Amino acid sequence: PRTIRHASGAVEIKAKPTKVLPLDSGELDAVVQLGLKPIGYLDYNPALMPEHLVTALQGVKTVGTLAEPNLEAVAALAPELMLTTLIRHETIADRLKAITPTVFGVSTGVVWKQSFALYAKSLGRETEADAAVRAYEDRVRKLNAALPNPRPTVSVVRVLNNNLRYY
Repeated sequence: PRTIRHASGAVEIKAKPTKVLPLDSGELDAVVQLGLKPIGYLDYNPALMPEHLVTALQGVKTVGTLAEPNLEAVAALAPELMLTTLIRHETIADRLKAITPTVFGVSTGVVWKQSFALYAKSLGRETEADAAVRAYEDRVRKLNAALPNPRPTVSVVRVLNNNLRYY
């Protein structure tokens, strides 16, 4: 058993979870990266998902949308642990916690490394997380070394239905 302190308090996880339900795309990616097949996921357009996630989700049921998870479908899957963030599901946090232990990251985006470490600890997969982060950092170093000098200026813009995001 382990007690995990997270953005919505603390939760006791009695055994290493195998039936895990991620409730956002970052959590989904973390679960898959850490070597687990999620028992469900929220409905995302596969055309907008990386191929490794599309492959990992073959045969996995959806449990609603990001804005409106279907809590009856969630409960029917009997997850041993759910992973999400306060920014996404604070309004239904108590209802999620009533179904099963739920670990909440603070937010999405820039805090991904902290969230990834939190989820890895929750899943008892710290070794796998350390290896994944090392591989990521090695790849970043190699890509940086390959950039021309002087480095180009780049802006990343994400176009959404109702707004733009600049990174």
